[in-house]
Amino acid sequence: MEKQVSINTKNLLDLQFGADKAFRKTNLPAGYDPADFERQIRQAGIDPAGRFIASVCIGIRPDFDKKCDKKDFREFTRKILSIYNDIRNYFFEQNCGFETFCNEEVICMACFFEKMDSEAFAETIIQPLLQELEKRYELLFFAGIGTAVDEPERFEETIDSAYRAYQSYFFNPTQMIVLNKEARERRYAAIDEYFQALESAFRSVLIHDPEAAEKLTSVLDVLYDFHYGNRQAMIMHTMEYTGCIAMRLKQYRLLELDFFEMQNKLQARVCHTATYQELREIIYKHFERLLPLVYMSDRPKAKLVIEQVKEYTREHYMDNITVEYMAEFAHFSTDYFSHLFKNETGTTYKVFLTQIRMKHAVELLRNTEYRVAEISDKVGYNNPRAFCDAFKQVYSISPMEYRRIHRKK
Repeated sequence: MEKQVSINTKNLLDLQFGADKAFRKTNLPAGYDPADFERQIRQAGIDPAGRFIASVCIGIRPDFDKKCDKKDFREFTRKILSIYNDIRNYFFEQNCGFETFCNEEVICMACFFEKMDSEAFAETIIQPLLQELEKRYELLFFAGIGTAVDEPERFEETIDSAYRAYQSYFFNPTQMIVLNKEARERRYAAIDEYFQALESAFRSVLIHDPEAAEKLTSVLDVLYDFHYGNRQAMIMHTMEYTGCIAMRLKQYRLLELDFFEMQNKLQARVCHTATYQELREIIYKHFERLLPLVYMSDRPKAKLVIEQVKEYTREHYMDNITVEYMAEFAHFSTDYFSHLFKNETGTTYKVFLTQIRMKHAVELLRNTEYRVAEISDKVGYNNPRAFCDAFKQVYSISPMEYRRIHRKK
């Protein structure tokens, strides 16, 4: 048994060939064999009766790991292996756990705790280990603790949740995170909330809102709720979001910078963030540097806002978008919005909206079998009579007459 927890000499020799050979597993386990798990329990001499299983992922604290001296790769990896060896020995000596996988980032232990310790095992068993490691290696450590399960058959659930808890340090930088029921059932923000926040933030740029940089950054708070516990998804969506803002600025001819160069530089910083707060600060500074360049554009602010109103209307014509609603959307009073829209387009907003709705109504009359009442609803009219009146005013005939004439052709 002693040999199972001692440092593998071959691993140390393999350091000269690369890190992938220095660790038993480089990724999360895929399709663990229940029979193999049972065998590992027996090998470790653990009696699971009266115990629950809670996997624990332990590694150097992510934000501190960036500060570690890794110039001597071989020496740093030797230290990691020594740390992992101490962790294995700790659980071996307590006769309560064994390793399930490890990589350059983390070691995961399957731990068996007495049910009477279910409320305090993290403080009484895991925390003392972290404190001892920090004292011995002069590093800061972090533990992600997975869902507690009673049956060995559910071991994959606790292993996976322990790794997700470890990844949650990005969102909640504390010494330990226990993936409890509340965390697992966290209410994710709806995707439409993200798009609403994006639209509102982009409008703040068009109207030169002095708080635009903060409003653009606050969109990340919606992504935070949406991706809580998944650092990689948070980073990827952040890059997608900043790219979307940059592309729209270029479409409005407000940004002259090279899009790919700008995004590549931002990505290099974003991908190395260890906490959400760090990510937020990077994105805020990015927009803080970007906006003065945007505001140097000689395109009139009013024209930009009206262009976005037109774009929004084309995408949401089926909704109840009144003049009052769009004035609020543009952050203008109703009277000023109406004046501005007519001045920029030569027509009123109501006429512009009706033209778009009628265009789609004609397509539905020609190409579908929907009843007039159904078409009315699909193009934004709650009252079929109001739809028919509007249609007749534009085309001088009723929707049914238009359909009959078209079919005769």
